[in-house]
Amino acid sequence: MKLVATTVIRHSAVGREATGQMLVIDWKQGEIERAMPVPPPKHPSSNTNPRGGLRGGRGVKFWQGRCYVANYDTVYVYDRNWNQVAEISHPLATDIHEIDIGIEGIWLSCSRSDLIVKLSFDAELLGHWHISHAPELMRRLKIDVPPLDLDHDYRKHLPGDLDRTHLNCVQYQADGSVIIHLGKVRPEDLLHRGLRRLLPAPGFEAHRMGRFRRKLYDWAHGSASYVVRLSGPGLGNFSVLARYPALRPNHNGQLLDDGRVAVASERKALVVSESGTGRLLHEIPLPAKWVRGLTQIGPERLLVGIAPCAVLEVDLADGRIRRQLSLSDHPHEALHGLTVIPDYAAGAA
Repeated sequence: MKLVATTVIRHSAVGREATGQMLVIDWKQGEIERAMPVPPPKHPSSNTNPRGGLRGGRGVKFWQGRCYVANYDTVYVYDRNWNQVAEISHPLATDIHEIDIGIEGIWLSCSRSDLIVKLSFDAELLGHWHISHAPELMRRLKIDVPPLDLDHDYRKHLPGDLDRTHLNCVQYQADGSVIIHLGKVRPEDLLHRGLRRLLPAPGFEAHRMGRFRRKLYDWAHGSASYVVRLSGPGLGNFSVLARYPALRPNHNGQLLDDGRVAVASERKALVVSESGTGRLLHEIPLPAKWVRGLTQIGPERLLVGIAPCAVLEVDLADGRIRRQLSLSDHPHEALHGLTVIPDYAAGAA
């Protein structure tokens, strides 16, 4: 089995050095077969996040023998010999996080604009969905987000008052529905606003809290991540598949092959629950600074990306980490995107 992973190098200087890599990995041999720099963003001035919100590689997927790799504002297409043969970009598609591909085109999750975009393979806009399109869902989440300006080029300027849900994953289903992951949603109701004033703001130290204090924070701040199924005409219907507390954004929420829901939790754990009820099935601690990158390789086996930059093979049947493969010695490099190379495209490695 072979994989492609993308990485992000935090604190790297955009335009002066590589900000991330594309890695071709022979998982059986435990070797990196090829390492390539991720192309830099075309419009770096649109994101002023000092922590590196525009650096490195994002989602990666294979389709019909070609590899699609996203960075901050563009999807690059590679043939089996790793020659770049195309690139896909659109004014609405900025701060791309994850991608998925179907026969009609490519789906992109755009985290900071709470948006998913569907593009043709020629970069034509085929569809989009914004959180403001779902008033009933917003009521369920206790938020109110104004409509997005669809005539704006977000590649050139990304307003700072967006990112109300941190929509970071999109997963296309064979029945035409789409699974999205809202990484962090914070209620706007007066109760939660009042309680938040009595407690310190959540942050990295939340990981070191005791269980009771953590539950108090979860309740007072009320923020959570949600895995949601969108369906019907214009993706106008929704069902919440799972909810997880989130003082910082969770990532890579997705539906597994058997209908369970998995999330790479900011609590440094892989969390799996029953779809619909949200009943917790597994919470497996991971040796990581943070967790990002997730792909399924078997009925009970998942590959999970972590920082420091490594891939873990997790067995859900017994909750064990079966294997860990380190990919970099760089102290600031973290895995982001992860996918298996299909057998028919193995020549790409």
